Amino acid sequence: MRAEDAAAVNDAQAASVEAMQQRILSDPQAASAVQALRDDPDVQAILNDPEITKALASGDMAALMHDPKIQRLVDKPAVQNLTRQVGQ
Repeated sequence: MRAEDAAAVNDAQAASVEAMQQRILSDPQAASAVQALRDDPDVQAILNDPEITKALASGDMAALMHDPKIQRLVDKPAVQNLTRQVGQ
């Protein structure tokens, strides 16, 4: 994949993440579910991982989606429920 194509994909994915953040913030129930996840050990491991922090800051969605810690988090029922709720 060319660098320009990769940048375009990352930009599109970052925009999607921003839209999801807005939906979460506008839904009190979803915002509450996110707050509850903050104490989850897997979430704490992600927040304390410098590589993940770097990928988040740069909008590198490919790196995030391939990270085992992120994959474990995505597999959690609470995260799947939140994803369904926000996607409605």
